[in-house]
Formats: sequence, C-alpha cells, structure tokens
Amino acid sequence: MSRVAIIRVVSGRVTERHERIAPEHVAELIARAPGEYRVDEDNTPLTPLPAPVLPPPVLNNFPGIEELTDAILRFADGDRSGLNAIRARLQQPPKK
Repeated sequence: MSRVAIIRVVSGRVTERHERIAPEHVAELIARAPGEYRVDEDNTPLTPLPAPVLPPPVLNNFPGIEELTDAILRFADGDRSGLNAIRARLQQPPKK
C-alpha cells in the first residue's frame, strides 16, 4: 500500500503538511476543504508565518530601564541629579 504526502494551501501559503497518508483518507481530507488540500510530489516546506504588524510605541515621560538603572547607581554613590531629572520630567505634561 502506497502512502502519499498532502499539503494544505490557503491564500498561496502552505499551512499544513500531512506525511504518509493512506490513499483511502485522501478523499476525506479533500472533502474537509475543497481546493485547499493537494497531493505533494516535491516535498514542499511550510510557508513561514508573516511578521506581525506591531502598533507604534506609546510615547510617555517614564524613564527607560537604562536611565533608571544609571540614576539608581548614581544615587547609591550620593548623587541625586539623575533621580531629580526623572522626577522633573514626570511632572511635565505627556508628549503627544
């Protein structure tokens, strides 16, 4: 009994790959989504997912981790200027 490989193509992307499917189950797969399942003859790889579209970062007055770390290390040495600069920026209205 010969086994076949089946791929599912959705919108031009290979989204599923089924290896060693018995021929009697091929019709069942094709009936699930007509036109999407195909017999694969040349070992087609899965298509990588497209990169997600991320929202733009929200601008605010809060310090970054690097700035906050530097201010705390300077404060440990007795220098309060870093913390005072962060405090002054937090009291300003947020940027738009």
